[in-house]
Amino acid sequence: MRPYATSALALLVAAAGTTPSFARAACPANVMYGAAAAHANAEAINRASGVFLKAIPSTFAFPDTVVNVQTCTTGGNGTVGVTFGQVQVAAQNPQVSFQPGAVTLGAVFNVSATATVNVALCDETPIVCQAQLVANNVQFSAQATGTVNDCSPVIGLPSVSLVADPYGLSINLTNCGLIGQGVDLIANAYQSLMLQFVSSEVTTIAQQKVPDMLSSVTGNMFATELSTLGLHLELAIDGLQIDSSGLTVDFAIGVTPTGPAAECLPAGSTLPVLPPTTAPLTADFGNVPTLSGAFSTTLLQQVVDVAWYSGLLCFDSAKLGLDLSSYAASVAPGMTIDAIAVPQTAPQLSLGSASGGALVQVRLDQVVVDLNLGFADGTSSQSVVTAGATIAAQVVFDPFARALMIEPVSAVIDNLNVTTPGGNYQLSQDALERIVKQMVMPALTSKLKALPIVGDVFLASGLAVCLIDVAAAPGYARADIDVWLPDPNDMTAPTTVLGSAPPSLVTPTFTVDVASTDNETPQEFMRHQVSVDGVPSTTYTSGALILVSVGLPGSHSVAIQAVDLTGNVDPVGVKFDVFVDNQAPVVTLVSSPLGILSDTATTIQFSATDDYTTTSDLRYRYTVGVIQDSTSPDIALFAGATDSSTSVALTNLPSGQTIRVAIFAKDAAGNEASLATAFRVQPDSGLSCTQSSPAPWAALLGLALMVTRRRGRGRNI
Repeated sequence: MRPYATSALALLVAAAGTTPSFARAACPANVMYGAAAAHANAEAINRASGVFLKAIPSTFAFPDTVVNVQTCTTGGNGTVGVTFGQVQVAAQNPQVSFQPGAVTLGAVFNVSATATVNVALCDETPIVCQAQLVANNVQFSAQATGTVNDCSPVIGLPSVSLVADPYGLSINLTNCGLIGQGVDLIANAYQSLMLQFVSSEVTTIAQQKVPDMLSSVTGNMFATELSTLGLHLELAIDGLQIDSSGLTVDFAIGVTPTGPAAECLPAGSTLPVLPPTTAPLTADFGNVPTLSGAFSTTLLQQVVDVAWYSGLLCFDSAKLGLDLSSYAASVAPGMTIDAIAVPQTAPQLSLGSASGGALVQVRLDQVVVDLNLGFADGTSSQSVVTAGATIAAQVVFDPFARALMIEPVSAVIDNLNVTTPGGNYQLSQDALERIVKQMVMPALTSKLKALPIVGDVFLASGLAVCLIDVAAAPGYARADIDVWLPDPNDMTAPTTVLGSAPPSLVTPTFTVDVASTDNETPQEFMRHQVSVDGVPSTTYTSGALILVSVGLPGSHSVAIQAVDLTGNVDPVGVKFDVFVDNQAPVVTLVSSPLGILSDTATTIQFSATDDYTTTSDLRYRYTVGVIQDSTSPDIALFAGATDSSTSVALTNLPSGQTIRVAIFAKDAAGNEASLATAFRVQPDSGLSCTQSSPAPWAALLGLALMVTRRRGRGRNI
């Protein structure tokens, strides 16, 4: 699995492989009704019905049986006895249809039977012979109904039937030596015995397996209970409806904290109380491929509330190992910046539709950011910045986690307010606001990432399930799911196939694309086990892209083995060696405008070196933007790649604007470094000059713009 930092919503509905209990004594307390709903269409039930069909043995032993077929005039009965009988049944063409209140499962059985027949007809010499029966196109039908009792699905099976096609019947009694009425008597008796036997056996299995199968589909849509990272989730089935579109299950879900308010929160913080809900969630399940789950905004808000209350949204750069000092590295070498950001109230969540993807909006009304600034001379100062933020994000499907994720797209920071309690040096208010806006708040925003609502491929009561798509609408988010029925008798191992040649020079974490094959398991359900230096992973990884973490720099051996849904592992797999390079290239500015450019065109020249990648194999790209005020991102002008060229020619630069050019260099392993330069475009000013190497006074000028020194009380220079 991708090593995401699990956050609040990651715990919403963890699709685990455990089988929920269907025998709750009562519904759990403290649950939100109308929190979620799931819908299974005919294709989902059809695939799941394979659990029932595979429970039907291919061969039955027919019990010894004697039946009366005649009443003799001399007394007694003419009989037909069957011994050593064997019946073979092959099921095919499973079909599912829905009617209001009921789901009908259908299939076609082909039956063949052989047995020894003992015939003792009236006034006839007893005979013993072999009989064969073939009954093709026997129509099976089972109608199931569903209700919910004490938060558990109760599936009934009011009717089961098998109807033989008269045109598909044939009986072979040729070696019995009978003619006339005797043939008909034996044929009818033998046919009736065999078909009644098959009907009885299949009905018994159906009465047990069909309700179990439908209960499993209903109950295994989500895990019933989960406690982790300060949150406790409990789920119960609240309702079940069957109509012409499929089977819809309503869920009540409770989300509660596992402990008191986090210490990072303001004193006296309490968990928000949401208004109770009673009506089932109404979601659009049209065009759902197999299964779909919908989760209400109210439920998501409750998860966010509990996450905030449990401290999961508190941000401490030092504890997270984040280096914020890079912001000041070019103008104040040796400066360190640490930040603690705490939302003072629970974020407010809303869902809706937007072009380009499903939209989630998170509103942070007040975030308090404590900034601690350390300077090269050993002094320090502190500042407090309060801000609000409106974060827009898309609900996306992540190929690494194979899960529904929240991906922040943009953040609008507002209501910034700066106070400076004390210290020898201080950054200017603009600089402090820029740190909060461009570094601290995005880092805090990133804590909203990695939010899988439905987890990885998992097995539940013999069914494999994986997420395939996601959507959102006002009031709920929806995850569409695919299901597959593994063959429990499959003993054939899969074949591990890489989609492309594995890399040799890599970063500590890299990806490998796979296209492994199996006789039963589809590629999208295939799993893989990754071993690094002979140590296998403790969990399987799913998806077409595998994230491999090898750790420390140097040489490592990697082995990837495909695993099918039955658990068969490729004994050979694919093995390859990698060398970890965790150092980014060093980019140096060779020539660039400095200060004012008296033209609208210029050329930026640079160079780069790397410890393992040759200069000719480095790849470069650039971005060009107009610098706005200190609290706003640049307005993008151009962007592109230079491949291996170390110069960027710029034309048509806007007059009267301050331009920032960022150069990026990437090595063969994937490490990327950047360097930025800035200048103002002022044609015909006559003030152009070119920087051929970093000027010391340029750094001092930047420092003067950012930092003021306090002498005495209240004096700045």
